[in-house]
Amino acid sequence: MLNSNGAVKAIEKRLGQRRLFYVCRDIERAAGLRAKNYFIVANHGAYAAKLARQDSNVILIKEKNQLDTVELLKHQRAKQTISKNDFILVFKNSSLIENICQKNGWRLLNPDAKLADKIESKISQIEWLGDLAKYLPPRRVDICQNIK
Repeated sequence: MLNSNGAVKAIEKRLGQRRLFYVCRDIERAAGLRAKNYFIVANHGAYAAKLARQDSNVILIKEKNQLDTVELLKHQRAKQTISKNDFILVFKNSSLIENICQKNGWRLLNPDAKLADKIESKISQIEWLGDLAKYLPPRRVDICQNIK
């Protein structure tokens, strides 16, 4: 749990009266921060239900199967809970998530999906890091059948 009063106060000050929703399939990715106007939207499960009993800012969606982030954002309960201009955070952004947020008037705080994909891709890192790639762990880019 994030318990640094300074960090929580800074987040609350920055949010003001606006709300921030962390939407993710696994609640473990979003749990820990207890701040005013911070909410979690996640799948229902035993651990998630336990957290929800301790924190009223947890919104659980219970369906037959676990929903991915896109499905959680499209779910009627999420649409009824999240208002226009509310802030959204997701674990891993995608262009589909960007479109859903734009369509609903939600303000996605994640980096652009294309940029995040480029930065997170291990192979492209070697290219865009240039001379800094020497600081990466030892590596070899090859097709799988050639790697032992």
